[in-house]
Amino acid sequence: MTRWRWRWLSIGCGMPATIGKSEDQVHAPRQSHRFIIMVALAAWGWCLVDACAWSQRVGELVVVVETVDAKIKKDVVGRVAAGTIQKLTAIEGTWCSIEGTRGWISKSAVKSLRDGYQHYSGRINKDRADFEAWATRGMIQFEFGQLDAAFVDLNEAIKANSRVAAIWHNRGIVLHAMSRYTMAVDDFTEAVRLNSSYTRAYHSRGLAYYSMGELDKAILDYTRAIRLDDKEPWFFINRGSAYHAAGKLLEATQDYMAARKLNVKLAEPLIGLANVLLDQGQLDRALAAAEEAVALNPRHAAALNVRGWVLFKQYQLTNALRDFDAAIQQASDFSLAHNNRGVALTELKRWDEALVSLSRSIELSPQTAATYVNRAHAYLAAGRNSEAWADLQRAAELDQQLVEGIISRAWFLATTADDALYNPQRAADVWSQLPESFTLDWSGWDVQGAVLAAQGKFSEAVAAAERALSAAPTHRQAAIEQRLELYRKGHPFRFSLE
Repeated sequence: MTRWRWRWLSIGCGMPATIGKSEDQVHAPRQSHRFIIMVALAAWGWCLVDACAWSQRVGELVVVVETVDAKIKKDVVGRVAAGTIQKLTAIEGTWCSIEGTRGWISKSAVKSLRDGYQHYSGRINKDRADFEAWATRGMIQFEFGQLDAAFVDLNEAIKANSRVAAIWHNRGIVLHAMSRYTMAVDDFTEAVRLNSSYTRAYHSRGLAYYSMGELDKAILDYTRAIRLDDKEPWFFINRGSAYHAAGKLLEATQDYMAARKLNVKLAEPLIGLANVLLDQGQLDRALAAAEEAVALNPRHAAALNVRGWVLFKQYQLTNALRDFDAAIQQASDFSLAHNNRGVALTELKRWDEALVSLSRSIELSPQTAATYVNRAHAYLAAGRNSEAWADLQRAAELDQQLVEGIISRAWFLATTADDALYNPQRAADVWSQLPESFTLDWSGWDVQGAVLAAQGKFSEAVAAAERALSAAPTHRQAAIEQRLELYRKGHPFRFSLE
């Protein structure tokens, strides 16, 4: 018998970056909603058990190599399929328990991933048509981070038996991890063609559509998964994230609340709610949600990051930096936390440190346009104008529609002290690229004022700056007042940063 299983992998989560060098110069962005993506995995197979020394530890990933009864005392309370890969949660004598399973199973049915790899390799050597061994070894390779090898093994499994939905699903998972989203969608689609009630395949396809930016399709697939299983909180969390990305804040809130009701111990619904509340400008409530998320799991990198971002928005920069540092300590490859740390350091005028953090974020996520914008502002602050402009151009290459990139380029061209780069007309042309539906806030009006002043339209610049001043937070007002005074005197603003 073949069975599928899943284990959640967090690919990217937490509070998104601020986009812009500082809030007195660019529009504070609507927060990105690549807040969390959860990937469902399935692996299975069967075999006889080899006698070996048992040295696994609680918290390690293990593979079940024999379909086995799960028991509580003498009562059978379930079955665990061969090929299941999960964390070991407890050990007691000759018994153990694994994550996601009720009851205890025999230790003899469980191997470390390394031993499991050797075990399934032996099966493959004996029978090249053993598709279950290929499929399980492929997912073990996936857990090792060997994506190309995992893809090869799953290809062999499909060649041996193309009628098993779980294998197509698993190969789609690997393709998704390789950022080959269109191919992943094709594999998930084949999985649901073979099994129209394959809940996880609908969900996984939704994740792939989300990664492609096709939010309507993602929401549709998440909804299909929810109709098949309305007790899984992650389906609601990810649909909430997609609704949030689509600007549907009410629907996002409802989904996060639904997930919260299904599992009050999860931090992720609270992280999602904090994101929504930030978009709504409700900073105190956002902080309360973030604090609750951290209380649930003080070592949760995304929870620490979102709390740090709320604190940053409240201009509690030292406390924000402390949270970003803690998030990175928990997840050293957390690109978003490195980015946000760099933004906070820029605000603290610790520009060299900011550049190190932002460069690390770019190293981890080189296709994220927003981080190039943020690093450009740190370069500006350090007086490195040509490098700043290069980063702004790179951001435009990656995402021409990124609003914060458009605003930042317009600001740079209208205000730089570098005569070789100063270009008021081009600043106006860039500013005109903003979508008509985009609504300016105080920082946007401030940038608009600088662009107008650079063109000599001082009366209009004064009006924009006065509007910015009336809505700006207290700690930004002095800088806007200085620019406003220049415009009233018929002078443009010509510095990269105050």
